[in-house]
Amino acid sequence: MSAADRAELPGAAIAATAPAINRAPMHRQPWLGFMRGLLFALWPGVHFPTLSAPSAPWQAAALRRRRTLLVLVAALTAFAVLLQWRAAPPELSAAWGLQALIVTLLFAWLGAGFATALMGAWVLLRGDAYSIALRDPRAPIDRAARTAVIMPICNENVATVFAGLRASCESLAATGALSLFDIYVLSDTAEPALRAAEQQAWERLRRTLGDSPVNEGGRVFYRWRRRRVTPWR
Repeated sequence: MSAADRAELPGAAIAATAPAINRAPMHRQPWLGFMRGLLFALWPGVHFPTLSAPSAPWQAAALRRRRTLLVLVAALTAFAVLLQWRAAPPELSAAWGLQALIVTLLFAWLGAGFATALMGAWVLLRGDAYSIALRDPRAPIDRAARTAVIMPICNENVATVFAGLRASCESLAATGALSLFDIYVLSDTAEPALRAAEQQAWERLRRTLGDSPVNEGGRVFYRWRRRRVTPWR
């Protein structure tokens, strides 16, 4: 939302449409290209040059599971290639080779799904020592935790959308954990009248939840995308 749009609202000069930026460091990793990256991922005993060995038990377990998945997919794909080779005609042609290539790729795709489901069933049956679990399911939520509630809207009924959003916020407030949630209304509305109604409903919801620079209650943010871009056009 631009400054001109916000200036049209009462009290909008102090309303925040997004939280402050909190930048965190990210370790750089080399880009090796698709083929070299695939080689490092599949070739036994070859590792990325700047990556260290897994430092935690769960990381080592994750590495073993990824390798197991690759082996299963490769074995299933090799079996499909063997069946096609045994059923090949006496005289091979370009058309048969293209068909065999397509079938192999599709079987590898299906094999990846089958292997993933098979490994997931194994974990469900045997249990997972590295799965995330709550130490105390009834313990209060950490006060440092933040959760984003996203409400996309585009040329919709403003009263209905914000009534449902207000009901959700009031349910959170009843638990005493509303301050741990950030509510984002993301608008793609093109009609100026509807957009103005959205902004007014946003301001009313903010006042209802006590969101202000002085008293931070339920934090509600409203962002309107000025330029709607479709990637595939």
